[in-house]
Amino acid sequence: MSQLLAILGPTASGKSALALELARRLNGEIISCDSMAVYRDLDIGTAKPSPTERAEIPHHCLDLVDITERYDVQRFQDDAESAICGVRKRGRVPILCGGTGLYARAVLYGFSFRPSDPEIQRQVRDQYEMQGPENLLRELEAADPERAAACRDNHRHLQRTVEVLRITGSVPQPEPDRAPRADATQFILIPTPEYSDLRIRQRVHAMLDAGWIEEAQGLIQAGLLTSPTARQALGYPLIGNYLAGSISSMSELSEKLTIATRRYAKRQRTWFRHQHPGAEILEFNEPVSLAVRLQSIADRIASLQPACCPPSAGPQ
Repeated sequence: MSQLLAILGPTASGKSALALELARRLNGEIISCDSMAVYRDLDIGTAKPSPTERAEIPHHCLDLVDITERYDVQRFQDDAESAICGVRKRGRVPILCGGTGLYARAVLYGFSFRPSDPEIQRQVRDQYEMQGPENLLRELEAADPERAAACRDNHRHLQRTVEVLRITGSVPQPEPDRAPRADATQFILIPTPEYSDLRIRQRVHAMLDAGWIEEAQGLIQAGLLTSPTARQALGYPLIGNYLAGSISSMSELSEKLTIATRRYAKRQRTWFRHQHPGAEILEFNEPVSLAVRLQSIADRIASLQPACCPPSAGPQ
């Protein structure tokens, strides 16, 4: 059985380029680990691989559902496991690649899923949108002050915790520490904040040049900003504000998108440093040529996997 390789890291860290290089070398197929890339038509803003890249290397867990559908970590765990199984049956190497930490952890460490109720979830969300977080925090504080403090700066986690509290009458406890699955090897790319900021600014400009605003406009008209889960896609609400006139210029939009992406990348760096024990951290400490750096990392990973990841001439 071929080893599952996981190439993870914050946005704009070069993980997709590395995964492609490894797939070429090791007869691999890529399983995307991006909570927003599962939606059809969310293309530019999620930096999906190009049609050329997808024609060269099979990709999985992309374009699974419409933006109006709900999608969550439990569905992803099932979809990813099915994809990994299929890749192995074809005698190829599965490569998990992405930056959605919770989804990656579910696949690599297992996950105990908590109860959910669409009606209670809607009530919590509506209360948050109309009143802000304070009433939800007070409700949670009455049951567990420590968990309320932990959720104060993570409003999505706050809403989910209150939902479970209302369903079960008790506050969900943190997941116990789990060992990573034995059939996986994890590598996490962590660029320095300075290098990450440079890459993010370049990426935002490139995505705007590629038609991100036009893509967002069509999706917003199709109901993106009122969808159950796709509305959380980074950047699209800001573009909606620009289209509505509350952001006055392209330069202001670009700066706001860059700042929002930097903040997201910072949260990702924190997650991957602390939530993936057993993974090897590959740090970028200077802005050298990305191609040169990725080549050296690919050489290193390939040398660690000689038995389970034989090279191949190409897709079969």
